[in-house]
This record gives sequence, structure tokens and C-alpha cells, in this order.
Amino acid sequence: MVFIIMSFSLFIVGCNFDISQPQAISGKTIVNNEDKNKYSKLIEEVDKEVSYIKMEASNSDESKIIKETKLPLTLNSYTNCNMENDNTFCKNRFPTYDIKVLPINLKQGYADIKYIDTILKLPNINDIEVYILARNMTDVEEYTIVTYNKKIIDKLLIGKIGSADNSDRRFSISENYKNIEINFNDKSKNYKVNNSGNILGI
Repeated sequence: MVFIIMSFSLFIVGCNFDISQPQAISGKTIVNNEDKNKYSKLIEEVDKEVSYIKMEASNSDESKIIKETKLPLTLNSYTNCNMENDNTFCKNRFPTYDIKVLPINLKQGYADIKYIDTILKLPNINDIEVYILARNMTDVEEYTIVTYNKKIIDKLLIGKIGSADNSDRRFSISENYKNIEINFNDKSKNYKVNNSGNILGI
């Protein structure tokens, strides 16, 4: 038995139907390769735009991140750097902020917040945030360490400069808050911050 395969064109009377070209069928379009390439480029451009917008949003979020002052920290090293406002090293070593960056509950819970000029953000202890709130735009400077987790856990006046009654005190904070030493009238007292955020005498 022999099969004969014949090739012929589809011809319908009154219609010029070329099956090699895409046609509109029931409102849907079969896209040929040229159109596909064109749409692919358009999709790539949209993807690039979306990626750029995401990157801009990410950068915007990153710009809000508060840089930390690394420990160890001494009042002397901070105040010496603070005198040199143009010193890039000091600005990076001791980044400072105003009260706008503080959590709202901390601002509401800190009675003397209206007197605060400068904020230093210190490394967290687990989920506990640690700040130094400074009143340093007046003749008498004061520095208070505050621990916070949704509410103020503890606070301690650790530094004071320029008081008329010789009550000046200068602090140093070791790494990991193991020792906060306050020198006061040639005597020193030592504290530490525990994992619960409490400032304890040692």
C-alpha cells in the first residue's frame, strides 16, 4: 500500500486567509516574533523602572537608620572631638541627632526632654535601645544614659560639666556596658547595664 501526501493551499471563496500571518480571532491576538520582541523590550523597561523605584525607596529607608556611637566611649573623647566641628572622623565616630529621632514613647516618658539638645545612639542590648541624652548647649552640660524598650527602663546621670558647685563628673563606658565609670570629686562609682536594661551599681 502506498500513501501519497499532497500539499495544497487553503482557499476559501471570498476570503484571502493567509495562515502564515497572525490574525485576530475572537478578540485575541496571536503575537508574532517581531511584536514579541517589541513587547519584551517594553516589559524590560517597566521592570527597570520598578527596580529603580524599589532601590530609591530602599535608599530612603536606609537614610533614616541611626548610626551608632561605638563603645568604648569617654566623655573626654567626645567633648574633645565636639570642639572640632569640621573633623570628619569625629562626626563619624560620634554621630549626633536631635530629639526628632527618638521613639515617641521615650520622648513622652522623659520628663526633661525639653532640655535635651543632642542624642547619641549607643549599641543595643538585645532588643533594648540605649541612648545618651545630652544637654550641651548651655553653660552646664549634662549627659544621661537611658535604656528603652517600648518604655523607659532606666536612666542615670553620668556626665556633668561646668557646674558652679564643683559637682562635675566625667564618665567612661566600656564595651558591652560591663563598666560605666563615673569620676566625681576625685572618687569613682561604677555601674553596668544588664540584659534587662537596668543600670546597676557594682
